[in-house]
Amino acid sequence: MPTYQIVAPKKNGGRLSQAEFQQCIAALQNKNQLEQRNGCTLLSYAWTANATTCYMIVDAKTHFGLSTFLSGVLPSAVPLDMNISALVTMQEMQQAIYANMKQQQQAKR
Repeated sequence: MPTYQIVAPKKNGGRLSQAEFQQCIAALQNKNQLEQRNGCTLLSYAWTANATTCYMIVDAKTHFGLSTFLSGVLPSAVPLDMNISALVTMQEMQQAIYANMKQQQQAKR
């Protein structure tokens, strides 16, 4: 399953207000349903100590599922700039190397 890193700084470099922080916590309460509905798994979720940037790592089956998941797990009332990067995990790299080695062994037969 493809893995994505999401870096979401608050627009204009500001900090989360107490109300925005509570909205983020409330949105996370729906994480399990959002994961099931959208074929995603939230692997990590953190905010910087000064509450200016959110960091997440998410496994997602589809881009649409990822987009829908993020729109549910991050409250729309909190203004964020979202940067999404595709990652290759060590597990995915290991699986690819193993599959390649297996394919080469079969080709030699």
